[in-house]
Formats: sequence, C-alpha cells, structure tokens
Amino acid sequence: MQIAKLPKNEKARVNKLIATGVLNADRHKQFTIFNEVAKVITNCTSSFVNIIDQDTQHSLSSSGLETDFSKPLPRKESICQFALLDPEPTIVPDLTKDERFSSMSIVKGYPNLMFYAGFPLITNEGLILGTLCVMDFQPRQLSKEQIRLMKNLTINICHQIINLQAQKSLILEKTKKILILIKEIAPECTIENITAFVNFADTGVFDVNTTTELVKLGLVERSSTKTSSGYQISKVAQKIALELGEFEKPYSGTILSEVDSRINVDELLKQIDGDF
Repeated sequence: MQIAKLPKNEKARVNKLIATGVLNADRHKQFTIFNEVAKVITNCTSSFVNIIDQDTQHSLSSSGLETDFSKPLPRKESICQFALLDPEPTIVPDLTKDERFSSMSIVKGYPNLMFYAGFPLITNEGLILGTLCVMDFQPRQLSKEQIRLMKNLTINICHQIINLQAQKSLILEKTKKILILIKEIAPECTIENITAFVNFADTGVFDVNTTTELVKLGLVERSSTKTSSGYQISKVAQKIALELGEFEKPYSGTILSEVDSRINVDELLKQIDGDF
C-alpha cells in the first residue's frame, strides 16, 4: 500500500496530541459510546476512534471487530493516515478497488474489509489528531445526512479529548497550590503525611497511626461534634481542603454498561441532532 505524505502542520499536530495526554489517560472506555453511535448512524459493522502520533496509530476505543484490531499499528500501515491530510472525510466506497489500500492484509485477507470512512478529529486550531472511522465488509456509500451527523459526532469526541487536557492542567495547578499551602502551614510535612491528609480530606477516614502526626502538624484536630473518626480538618487547614475541590467530570454518558448502553446511545444521538 502507499504511504501518505505528512501534514504540513505535522509537528504542531503531534505536539498538540501529546499535550492532551489522551494516550496516557486510563479512560478509553469513555469513548466507546461514540463508536456505538457511529455504527447506528452509518449502519456499518465496526467503528474505531483512532489517534495517530508521529509513528503509531492508537485505538482509543472500538466496536464491532476483535480486540486484536485495536492494538497499536505502525502509522505507515494504517488507513487513517490518509485522513490526516484533509479536513473533509476520507471515504473509500470499495477498498479493493483503491490502489492505496487494495494490497493491505486486512483488505485482501481476513477480515476482508471493503468499505472505509474516516472522519477527522479536528481541534479549534485546525490540527487533526486522528479519526472516528467506520468500516464494513461490503461496498457502501454514505448519504449527505449521515456524513453531516458523523461530522457532528467528531466535534463531541474532540471536546472530550480537549477536556482531558483541561483536567490534566487543572490537576497540575491544584497540586501546586495544595503543596504550597501545606508547606506554609506544616513545613515539616512528609509525603506520607500529605497522603494521609489528602485521603482524610477526601474520604473522612485515615489510619489511626497517622493521627498523632497530623495533629502535631496542625492539619487535623479533635472534633467538637460527633464524627466517625473523632477528628476533623483544622481551621487553618480548611483552605487546603477547599482547594482540593471537585474536578470537572467528563461527559456523563460516555461510559457504557450492559444496562444503560442503549440509553446512552439515544442520549448522544439527540445531542448531535434533535431530528435524527
């Protein structure tokens, strides 16, 4: 098969991909909903959310093919590499008749794919991070309406990826602030002390062996009201607890279970188009 040219903004594209942290995030199941919706829209048998870095294609999620097809793939062997070159969808009605792909093992051999449509995941800066793609075992065409809905779906995926970057930045910023506050209040605090305090602030529970140490450091104090532990965060340490706060949560419908998967698909379909 042929190897696609590199996008003109390849360096910026890869740097943006790395900055999102999406390849390091243990949240890939939250993208599966997009594969399910893509299959509903296009009536295709399989769908992938693929991210492509400098040398490798990574599948964040997939539906419809065995897990072996979700393993990292050399970029030069992927179909989606060509979708990085055009902000418009890359649609191949019959892979066996396209010289770019006809010699690929997944086309001329198992699973004998014939149809491919890759919809680029484009950031606000115009950088293409990867694709939402659908594939099938027979030649196909997509209608204008199907293409429109798939484009809308990719916007949702991009928001999800950028949200991961925002969360990463937020966590880093909060961590810096918390460490500075703890250093101001209890400069002799150890990593173990910090871990015990943060755990207590989050759950209200900590190891009794750490109580004396945290009291000495001024981070906790005996509670004036009845609590399960008998202790509470000290007044001076309250601002640390407030800084912990709650982190922004991803789209609530992106993690599928056997029970609510159909509900989540319907929810996202309504979100991308009220008339679908």
